[in-house]
Amino acid sequence: MEAPVPLTKPSTEPVPLSTSLRKPIFDLVFCFCIWFLISRGPRAVGLHPPHSGFFCNDESIRLPRVPEIISDQALYIYVFALVCVCIIIVELYCLLFVDSHSELISGEAGKSKLERYLLRILTVFSYFLIAYVITYSLTSVSKLTVGRLRPRFLDVCRPNIDIEACSTQLIYISDYECTNENEGLVLDGRRSFFSGHSSQSMVAGIFCVLYVYARLSGVIYSEAAVPLIQFGLISSSLFVGWSRYVDHSHHWSDIIVGQFVGAIVAYLIIMKVAKMFPTRKFI
Repeated sequence: MEAPVPLTKPSTEPVPLSTSLRKPIFDLVFCFCIWFLISRGPRAVGLHPPHSGFFCNDESIRLPRVPEIISDQALYIYVFALVCVCIIIVELYCLLFVDSHSELISGEAGKSKLERYLLRILTVFSYFLIAYVITYSLTSVSKLTVGRLRPRFLDVCRPNIDIEACSTQLIYISDYECTNENEGLVLDGRRSFFSGHSSQSMVAGIFCVLYVYARLSGVIYSEAAVPLIQFGLISSSLFVGWSRYVDHSHHWSDIIVGQFVGAIVAYLIIMKVAKMFPTRKFI
């Protein structure tokens, strides 16, 4: 087993726990404010996706609306439960068996194990929340500006034109109105690009994959544990993303782009902000 690598330089003097927690708590509050602004702001000021037209013979938007496999609420539970459980277990293992006498976070000196444990959890989670909010913002802006039609669009829109009459002709329809009185459902039908389920599940999955490798690789007794954990994390993220193709919520390209965005954001936050490799510094 490798010796534990300090994440920060040891502090010369103990500092109060409230001082040590100031930075991660500020990051958490700031990220929540940004998320709230992005999620509620456009609707509050009346911003909607553009009124995109479509080709009358486009088979890709003629699929029926079916029940969602994974709802938005289930997605949020998956993302935050996955990350929280991962951080809680990994940091507990490391604190008890790997680096119980090492100062990994600036400000750990002179504190009890419980205080150090809390500080580590909040610090790592604050980095994930940065990655999540960036991913969520990119996804929301893309959905709002591109206005790509979902595969089930015609079923939820019910346009006031005879679709079947021109189904074999290459005619572009831009002057139409949706007859479905559920405006929220119609607007959602214009938010296909790119997949939020894919981007959010992948940013969580890749963040956990890299985090587990940074903290446990070489310091855990089982050689198979880390790759098996990583396989499970990636598999669950892929399942969440591709479930949106099965339930006609997204085109395949929406899902791939979403997964790419989530993976890139997670990688950049781990490598450039948290700097967990190669010195495994958190701050």
